[in-house]
Amino acid sequence: MTIPNYNTMGLAKASLEASVRYLAEALGDGPVLLSFHRGYWCDFCNLNMKALAELSTDLAAHGCRIAAIAPQNAVNVGLLARDAGAEFPVLCDVDLALATSLGLVYVVGDTLQDELARLDVDLGAEQIGNGATLPITATFLLDGAGRIVARHVDPDPRARMESEAILQATLGVQSAARS
Repeated sequence: MTIPNYNTMGLAKASLEASVRYLAEALGDGPVLLSFHRGYWCDFCNLNMKALAELSTDLAAHGCRIAAIAPQNAVNVGLLARDAGAEFPVLCDVDLALATSLGLVYVVGDTLQDELARLDVDLGAEQIGNGATLPITATFLLDGAGRIVARHVDPDPRARMESEAILQATLGVQSAARS
């Protein structure tokens, strides 16, 4: 399986200064870890972002880059990156285009919307696109050709791909590339 049109999707990197560049530029060639997040307001996403930031040096040593993805606007994606200390790109998934193409989008029910509202989280104001939907948290490791070689998809935002599993999968991609 490959990521459909990953080099042309309408994804933009956002920093606190709202600078923009496209996903293809961020990915380049070689293994890439794509990590889908719900947003800066999600404590589990923040924990995962911090774990990825800690893992990024080890992955870079093996030629693997990280790109985190969230459906939020540029300012909020910038907050997600800053709070995690992430030095890797954190991208805005405009209209959840990439998440939708991978079947990772779900409609946020009234109960969750009410709970988020009590926490002062307004998905409509913070996201780019439809505020009533979110991505399922997921991690994909892509090889240099854009093929998915490892994945972790779980609708429970507390369940994430473990750092050791990411590192082992990256070593496997690196080993296969040398063969």
